[in-house]
Amino acid sequence: MRRNSLKRYWFCHTALRGLVPVLLCTAASVCMSGATHAAGVSSGTAEGASSQSQYSLQIPAGSMAKALNALSVQTHQTILFSPQSTSHINVGGMKGRMTPTEALQRLLSGSGLKAEIVPGAGFTIKKASAIGKKSAEIKANDVETIFSFAHRKVKSEKRTSNVIVDSIAYDPFENLGGNSSIASSLILLPGVAAIYNGDEPRYVSLRGISPDLNHTTVDGLTMASIGETGSGTRRVNLQDTPVEMTSHTNIYKSFTAEQSGDAIGGVIDMIPMSAFDHKGLYAYLDGYGIASLYGGAAGQNGLSGYPKHMGAGEKAVISGRFGKNKEFGIIISSRYQNRVTNQTGTSGGLQYFDTAGKSISEPSSAKWNGMVAPSSYGSSEYANSVTTLGGSGKIEWRPVNTGLTASIMGWTYRRQEHQVGDWDAYNLKNSVTNQTPTSGTEQVNSIYVRRIQNTYSRSSNGLIGHVDWTRGKHDLVVRGGYTWEDYDNYQPLERMRTYPSSLYANYAGDPKNGEMFRITSLSDPSQVQNAKWSAYQMQQQWRKSTEGIPTVRADYGYNVEGSKNRQLMCVARDFWLLAI
Repeated sequence: MRRNSLKRYWFCHTALRGLVPVLLCTAASVCMSGATHAAGVSSGTAEGASSQSQYSLQIPAGSMAKALNALSVQTHQTILFSPQSTSHINVGGMKGRMTPTEALQRLLSGSGLKAEIVPGAGFTIKKASAIGKKSAEIKANDVETIFSFAHRKVKSEKRTSNVIVDSIAYDPFENLGGNSSIASSLILLPGVAAIYNGDEPRYVSLRGISPDLNHTTVDGLTMASIGETGSGTRRVNLQDTPVEMTSHTNIYKSFTAEQSGDAIGGVIDMIPMSAFDHKGLYAYLDGYGIASLYGGAAGQNGLSGYPKHMGAGEKAVISGRFGKNKEFGIIISSRYQNRVTNQTGTSGGLQYFDTAGKSISEPSSAKWNGMVAPSSYGSSEYANSVTTLGGSGKIEWRPVNTGLTASIMGWTYRRQEHQVGDWDAYNLKNSVTNQTPTSGTEQVNSIYVRRIQNTYSRSSNGLIGHVDWTRGKHDLVVRGGYTWEDYDNYQPLERMRTYPSSLYANYAGDPKNGEMFRITSLSDPSQVQNAKWSAYQMQQQWRKSTEGIPTVRADYGYNVEGSKNRQLMCVARDFWLLAI
């Protein structure tokens, strides 16, 4: 049997724009298999080792087999386990000073496995005996453990990263009410601020720097962006990217050589969810309704696409594993939401008269009658219908005991908005009759009306592949894909005016107590309906833009034999992208 001893490695990071040396302590480990390939053995130098001695441990997140191998080397204990019993289990990182027994208890917690001490020979890993069918089912569905892998992964990455990183995990059971998009999730991290679209965050700013200076990726591949309204700016709309397509999101605020040169503000990297994050079949469905007490202009303007103010939505995730050794995994997520926003606004100006009913410029005049009257009155109605629809899918392959992981993932999310805004303004002459502090009558000088519509849609799409291969001293990760974003907008606008003759408006209100003047009636409403209207602005705007970015990225690492007590790991990275 081969034995492995603890060694120190120097980690030399070679990137596109420079060389960053980082000291990294790790250990070489070998998983031995018997003649029947039924058991894995991790063995360290056992001389003087004790299961009750404490060791300074640093176990990276990953598969259970790799974690047991690392624990064996760092504690000099022999650990016997079956590859079949651990092939489907992933664990989070672990760091601290503890005994091998304590470390095994933490690693195996919630895994369905247990460790038994073999006197003088180390440990054996076996399946834990179930207390009862009922209790086992409750444990498998415990909401505290379903998404524990993502939380442990986040903690592990923060501890082991050689740069400053903040991470947030997706957890639907501890999800805040408004935390449904990547943007609304990231603002929970320190140093992250949001740029809002209405009541929802759309873009994020890192360390107070413009979103245009962030570099946003999915699994390390650049996301395409057409900017705010197809203008071509670099900011990425994270309002339309739902959190359920990710297991967690990392933010890198420090500038290092392996980052893209445009990451001045920072890097936002979304890590896709994996079917291997869950044990067996996992399904999550959330349906909800959206109601508001204010109806506004919705349904009253005669335009299609503007229903009454009632919305609904759903979000779902389902994943499972299949194959002889559960080496295949598939995960699908979906999102739908429709909601309507209605608003009503009023505006107006004031004018002043003397005791003889003549207009004066300001109320400081000694002849001011002590009352105010409206000089204009305007009202507006606004309705906005928003529909979000999309989903993602990912299929994975992890053949047992090969060191190979491969996956293909695709997503598409579309957001459509239909807006309509009506506005009318009555401009009144500088004469008044029947004036009191709260009412009066004034002649109408002109009426201006405006209608604007805005129908736009934008979609974010991507198709990416990922291959990860580890064998001996070699580590190779190849990622490639294509992301694209589309934007389409149609906006008609019309403005018209009329100058009625002998039309009077009655008004009422109490400005001294905070109540605006409003026009309550007109002397002859038919003059408005039969008036000759003149168009002074008529226009139509069409905007359409698209951007596509193909990206290929390769990361290769190799442990080069060095001196007796250290080795050299050189990591070469190649990064290629093209914007269309």
